[in-house]
Formats: sequence, C-alpha cells, structure tokens
Amino acid sequence: MVNFVEGLKRPFSDWKKLGIGFLLYLVPVVNLITGLFAWGFELECARTAMKKKKELPEWNNWGKLFVRGLSALAVSIIYAIPSIAIGVSFMWRLVLQLTQQTTEINALQIFQIIKDNLSGDIIAFALILLLTAYVTPMAIIMYAKNYEFRNAFRFKEVFSKIFIWKYFGAWIFMAAYAIIMSIVLQGIVFAVKEPNFVPIILGAFTSIFVGITRFTIFGDVLRELK
Repeated sequence: MVNFVEGLKRPFSDWKKLGIGFLLYLVPVVNLITGLFAWGFELECARTAMKKKKELPEWNNWGKLFVRGLSALAVSIIYAIPSIAIGVSFMWRLVLQLTQQTTEINALQIFQIIKDNLSGDIIAFALILLLTAYVTPMAIIMYAKNYEFRNAFRFKEVFSKIFIWKYFGAWIFMAAYAIIMSIVLQGIVFAVKEPNFVPIILGAFTSIFVGITRFTIFGDVLRELK
C-alpha cells in the first residue's frame, strides 16, 4: 500500500539535505540550471523509495544528478509535444481570426471570437494538456527506475500502469496537495505584504519539499505496481 504519510514526512527527515535543495531552487534564472541538480536528487528519492528506503539519498555524484535532471526535462518536453503543437495551432488560428477584423476590438470581443470559432481547439488543448500532466510523472518514474532513457518511452508499459487505481489515487493526491500548498503560500505572501523576497524564498522551499514528496510517492507507486 502506498504510504502517503511517509511521503509527506520524508523531506523533513534530514534538514541539511532539504536545505541544499532549497539553495539550488533559490536564485531566479540561475535555478533554471541549478534546479536540474535538484531534479536529479528528487529522481533518486523516487528510486530509493522503490527500494523501501526511508532516509533521503545523499547529495553526491553531482554530474549524474545534473544529467538525470536534464534527461527528466527532456522526457517532459517530448511528452508535451502534442500539447505544444495544439497550442501553437490554436494561437495561429486566433491570429488569423483577429487579422480578419476591420475594426479595433476589445477583450470581450476576442473572447466571443474564441467561443464562436475556436472552442473545439480549447477543449482539445485542455484534454491533451490534462492527459500530458497525468502521463508524464509515470514516464519520468519509469526512467528513474534504472536511469535508462528509453524506459520512459515504453508506451505500452507506461499506459498499462497509469490506468490502475493506485496511480490515479497518487496523482489526485499530489494534485490536491500542490493546489493546497499554492493557496497556503499565496495566503502567506498576502499576509506579510512583501512581494519580492518572500515569494522567492517560499517558492524555493516549496519546490524542494513538494518535489521530494511527489517523487517518493510515485516511486512507491511503481514499486507497488511491479
């Protein structure tokens, strides 16, 4: 059985290791690169969860952490290609619709144009985006199992696992958790009324502990689905 409580507690089992991840996510723009190291660490959290190890992995083999994080990013981008294609198609058709207008239009009129001519595109885009968000975590976890890039694209195996209740339950749990954390953080930012540094600090801290929890739970799911 997937242990959600252990997944929630695991990030805080070692504050030093959590702190390293926090620092890697902390600096805006720079974290586009340093965040890949953190992502590699989170993948190792998934892999160790598959082996029923409760302690956090070590921050070592930094080169491998970076490559693994970069590989996970590549998996995410490849799986997002259908969403990107539909999004580009939608924007292009919207531009064509707008260029046919002979008078200046406002936001309400743009919305009406979308509703009358592009509602099907919006629905298709939303469905593909949702499916992508649902499938991609399993693909990344499949990669993390043995760190073999091709494993993420064993589509038959990936799709056979995502329609099992344990994965669906874990995905819903993490989606709800992310939404709740977002609401809490927005509330804190609003309460302290400091729009510059507080969001950055809270965002970095949330990124690492939610990331560890997410990959721990999904790693636990893959172990259960063997």
